[in-house]
Amino acid sequence: MNEHIATENLLSRCLTDKRYRDAIDRRIDSIVDLIDHGHDSKSIVKNAGKHVGSEITFLIEIARSRVQTRGKFSRSNRLWLDNYTARYSTPEVVARYRAQRISGETILDIGSGGGMQDIFFSESNTVKGLEKDRIRYLESLINADVYGAKNLEFINSEWPGLESNNSDLDGVLIFSDPLRESGSRERELKDLIPSPADIMGNYSGVTGKFAFDVPPQIRRDKLGVDAETEYISVNGSLNRLTLYCGPLKSAESSAVILPAGIRISGEYELPNFQHAENVLEFIELPDPSLIYAGLVNQVKKLGDFRILGEDKRRIVLTSAVPPEEPFPGKIYRNLAVCQVDEVQEKLIEIGAGKIYPRFEIQPEDYYAMKNRFEATASGDREIFIFRVGPVYVLSEQEVNRQ
Repeated sequence: MNEHIATENLLSRCLTDKRYRDAIDRRIDSIVDLIDHGHDSKSIVKNAGKHVGSEITFLIEIARSRVQTRGKFSRSNRLWLDNYTARYSTPEVVARYRAQRISGETILDIGSGGGMQDIFFSESNTVKGLEKDRIRYLESLINADVYGAKNLEFINSEWPGLESNNSDLDGVLIFSDPLRESGSRERELKDLIPSPADIMGNYSGVTGKFAFDVPPQIRRDKLGVDAETEYISVNGSLNRLTLYCGPLKSAESSAVILPAGIRISGEYELPNFQHAENVLEFIELPDPSLIYAGLVNQVKKLGDFRILGEDKRRIVLTSAVPPEEPFPGKIYRNLAVCQVDEVQEKLIEIGAGKIYPRFEIQPEDYYAMKNRFEATASGDREIFIFRVGPVYVLSEQEVNRQ
């Protein structure tokens, strides 16, 4: 029996035999414990001893995925996701937000993968997920059971498994989080499988409601779709770009900051701030979702800001007084401004402990700087370093009541 068939049989039995699934989950728990203690795959197989079987490679993959998705899903320790779906599945906090924005609909998800977005969609919608990969289809059925999902059906079928002239699809909302083709240098919609253009071409005769989850790094001029661009950040990092088409479009652009639940919408604009002559008392970093959505100018209503600089990842503002709350981003208090050869002495003077550079720098240089400064830092304050032209700004993060 080849490995693929063995995996399919294992998943099928897990669906019909609860005691068997519980036993397999306990085996995966043991593998997770080994991973947590630093064991590699070879060592894990050795530890399995006489219990090793053809399914061991698959169980190790599931175990690694459960480790990887801690903090991403509330029930990660019982989910069945492969390496790809663990990496690309929509985080629970994002999926729940989308289920609030999209509610009361009949949804067809093309390429439902491990089923995670549909599980949360089904809390406020009737959902049908279409997945061509047999293993992922079976995994999605187990995952739906883990969360006790209702109003949800998964179908194992090639796209477009449901014909575009099917009267059952009249007015349905088509959602898709297409596969990302590995190795593309610059993402474009046509690189996704299936592409949003193909999906819209196939179903535009029966519905005008389309929503797509696409890589957030795709340039706006490469989208080629009349849609609201909604950029979503999670814990300060850009996470998702959703395209809402037809009647789902409520603005030109929007930014959503999670888990704070802040949503800002409007027209896309380039940053337009007066340049600062010097660093003021406070430094502000607008959330990356605002920057990508072209909505960063909207923070002007929260304070009198000047721009210190910008790079590919951030826009750095400064102000004499703290901005009004909730500020959609991070706020820092300026502790010292110094030349590069004065940084180490100043860090010791202000009682620095952990150091975090906050400017464009190569990863290897980032850790070299961090380690060099922390080697002589004996305090307990977390210090964030900004570079503004020839000077360095040492700062401490303020509590922002988002």
